[in-house]
Amino acid sequence: MKNFPAALKQFCRRNPALTGSVIFCLIPVLAWVAFDAYSRIRLASAIQRIEREGISCRLPDFRERYAPSPEAVLAEFTRLGEAMQTAESKYSPPGTPEQDSAALVAGEAALLKEADAFLDRNPRIGFARMFEGEAAFLQQLPELFFCLAWTRVNAGRIRLLRKEGQTEEAARLFDLTARLRDDLLEDFSFSSWLFAMRIENIRLDILYNSAAEGTVADFSPERLKRWEVASAETEERFRRRLLPAFEYELTFFTEIGMNPDLIRESVPDTSLRQKVIRWCWPLFRPVVRLDAAYGLEVYRRIYPRVTAEKEIAKNRAELQDIATKLIDDRKNRWHPVISQLKCSWGEIFLGVQLMYARQRTLRAGLAAERFLRDHGHPPATLEELVPEYLPEVPRNPFTGDPLKLESGRLVRLLPDGTTETFNGFRVYDGGDPAAATFGSTRTNRRGDLPVWSRRGEKAK
Repeated sequence: MKNFPAALKQFCRRNPALTGSVIFCLIPVLAWVAFDAYSRIRLASAIQRIEREGISCRLPDFRERYAPSPEAVLAEFTRLGEAMQTAESKYSPPGTPEQDSAALVAGEAALLKEADAFLDRNPRIGFARMFEGEAAFLQQLPELFFCLAWTRVNAGRIRLLRKEGQTEEAARLFDLTARLRDDLLEDFSFSSWLFAMRIENIRLDILYNSAAEGTVADFSPERLKRWEVASAETEERFRRRLLPAFEYELTFFTEIGMNPDLIRESVPDTSLRQKVIRWCWPLFRPVVRLDAAYGLEVYRRIYPRVTAEKEIAKNRAELQDIATKLIDDRKNRWHPVISQLKCSWGEIFLGVQLMYARQRTLRAGLAAERFLRDHGHPPATLEELVPEYLPEVPRNPFTGDPLKLESGRLVRLLPDGTTETFNGFRVYDGGDPAAATFGSTRTNRRGDLPVWSRRGEKAK
């Protein structure tokens, strides 16, 4: 071994061409080894920075938390979910304003009965998930869309039952729709969290429309009180589940960075660039690690804005700026991981706050309805409901200001842009309650708080 350097030197002098060829071949190999090592260091550094801020991005207990339902239950859920999607498409064809609920109930009576019985028998559904190796990898499954179609079908049924005066059955079905929302909230992915939010907004629409039509008066005060309490609990539950769902997004990038082969099959081969990536996949593993590290850094910037409770407009603008500058500019290049980032974080953030706003408006509206039942007239202000009907006046999450109430002969903006006059009361967020900026019971305009418009003709 002592003579090895001298022998190597002598060999190089005698074989300059061979030596040059070996060095020429070693340079790209050494460069790739250095690039690979650099990608590992960058990924480890990104993980450490996030964990130092108290944000978890490695959740090894996924397998322990994973509790799927038996295969027979999941198979039955899938079958019913597919049937619900088919029924929704059949009775809500594209271009039609709304679902033909009467035809659906008449034509799919057996399916609806079977679906209701399934939810009654299975108060908790653990969805199927795929795990590869030691890494947790969430497979996108159609169950999210099954739950959404199921809820929309039931929303149409509830609307029909209200019109027919079947209040108790409508209330029972309304409570049943919460099962699907709760199942998605128990899941650990952010996609499930977002679909749970969409389902909750459909459920809120049901009560908002009931107030606008006056049929909310048909529900018992005890039931309204229970829905009011459940609304506060639901808002808190969404807040609690947001952090674990967000951390799963971080975990996705961490696991992919540490196990690049997990997404090899997800790279399509429809273009030359994509074909090159799949053919030369071992060479692209460092690219995947760097891409995952970049994704972690982007989420590190997103996290404090998504979880913020103040400066709504500023946070939304900054999230949109992050999506434009840090995500959109990279997703169409050689980046198989960063393209998975949700580019609409600004709108997602606004949607989350709007759901909280609708929950609070609902609580104030239901409390005012109970006051109306007890006293024969609506309260003069929401402060009159504290503490007997409300622990405190709910606040607009966009501004932090207390909600307002007015009663008498009022004007309501309809979804088609026209207006109608009604007798009753309204819960709103301040300013001019007749202005179009407050939207309708279905939509909001310019990010303002939704309005609870309560018709009074059926008030007892």
